Amino acid sequence: MKILVGLVLFLIALIISTFLAKPIYRDHIQRDLTEKVSAILIEHDLDPSGIEVQGHHLTEIGALPAGEAAREELLNDLDGVIGLYVDLDVESAPVLLPPHFRLAEQADDSVILSGVIRDESERSYLVNLAGTPIKAGGKPRTVIDKLELSSEVAAIEPREKLSALTPALFTTAEKAYVNWSPSELEIGGMIDSEGDQEPLVRIAGGLAVEEVAFANKLQVEPYRDLDFGLERKDGVIVVRGLLPNRQTQTSLLNLVKAQAKDTQVIDKTTLAVRSKDAWWAKNPQSFLPSFLSSTEGPAYVHYFSNRFVAKGTFPNKSDYSVAQKRIAKLPKKIKREAKLDFLTNPEPAVAVVPVTPAVIPGAPTLPGTPAEPVAQPEEAKEPAMAVAVVEPATPALPAGDPAEAAGLVQALKPLAVYFNSSSSYIKTTENKKIEEAARLILASKNVTQELTVGGYADLRGNAKYNRSLSLQRANAVRDRLIAKGVPASRLTVNHFGEDTSQTSRKNLWKSRRVEISLAPAAPAAPAAE
Repeated sequence: MKILVGLVLFLIALIISTFLAKPIYRDHIQRDLTEKVSAILIEHDLDPSGIEVQGHHLTEIGALPAGEAAREELLNDLDGVIGLYVDLDVESAPVLLPPHFRLAEQADDSVILSGVIRDESERSYLVNLAGTPIKAGGKPRTVIDKLELSSEVAAIEPREKLSALTPALFTTAEKAYVNWSPSELEIGGMIDSEGDQEPLVRIAGGLAVEEVAFANKLQVEPYRDLDFGLERKDGVIVVRGLLPNRQTQTSLLNLVKAQAKDTQVIDKTTLAVRSKDAWWAKNPQSFLPSFLSSTEGPAYVHYFSNRFVAKGTFPNKSDYSVAQKRIAKLPKKIKREAKLDFLTNPEPAVAVVPVTPAVIPGAPTLPGTPAEPVAQPEEAKEPAMAVAVVEPATPALPAGDPAEAAGLVQALKPLAVYFNSSSSYIKTTENKKIEEAARLILASKNVTQELTVGGYADLRGNAKYNRSLSLQRANAVRDRLIAKGVPASRLTVNHFGEDTSQTSRKNLWKSRRVEISLAPAAPAAPAAE
């Protein structure tokens, strides 16, 4: 009996000790696991205060690392403790990045969307926001959607402030953009004045969340009026103006260079950051080529925002009339300041015009007749080339008074007419020489030979063009002589092209000339026996 009672007591004691030992052992295991997990979390710079252990299992460790690679590394370290993470959900509390996206206005007024957002509802929201018309009641703008979706970013908040900022920014600034990155909210674009900036900055500053800094990249750049023009003077063409873009600049300069031929073109145009629409945008293509090719000498044409200015001389009335008609077709609101002229070519006078006796070097001067100085040519600075030219012989004609003819030959030599580079326009100083030559010719009543009006060009540029230019110069002088009363029947035009006698740069101006010379007399016929 005693043995039976002892056995029963032993069993009871064993059962009691078993129930008492389990909590003690469990507490020991939990303390041991907690210490080990804490050590691992501390190594990963994580807070160990969030650890929870139930039985043999780790069920919570608090905040997890932000990146996927960091979480994987943590799990590998916890792998060394058996059974610790059986019930651990490491994906249960991911750290979401702020949304990062960009709404940027392009040159064609479309808006491009890029970046990473949370879901399709946010995509629809941003697309509608970006399509806001530039003007109230206008058509929605084109939206280029390059957004990507990710569950690792937070939702866009607060939406109501972004909905207020974007339309205000896009309607106030040109090339505007909103750039929302994980660390910064940035707005940019070009605005007219400092006053336009303050309301945009106020809205954007309230939109940035606590972790995101605000950056204002707005630039004050007012709209500017465009202009374009050129001046041809002293052998060069200078182009000036404020143009909207590189394409327009290239197009207009090519247009001028195509008409300039061998004339040097100097580009002094600039580009506007923000420009207004120009009324003349398509007009230069229709007016400039004819203006450059049909005028002679100095010329000036300029398109401004509210006016048009042109100055030039045309060789004939028909070209002058065409230019006037084109100017008349300009918009009525544009002020026109056109000072255009053309050279008159009247018929030769029939009546005999009294003239003053000629002053001929070497001949006796009549009492009371003053000697008149001969105008000197202006010197031009231009590069030189060398091309051979052969001058044709002039046929001999019957002579009148040999002594008077010899005096006229000498008097005409210093009256060569000089021209600017690539020009057949007769300058005022040179016109005086033509007047003097006409006076001498008409005064020499006993000289019956024909006169040669010969044109030359300098050695630069294309030989074919220079020969044509020398003819234009000769014709221009011939027309002026006829206008002064010299009979057309006595004038023969000749053009010799390039002059090879002058090759140095400083003397090239001497080649750009027209000479008025007397044809040599034919020998006297033998007397009849």
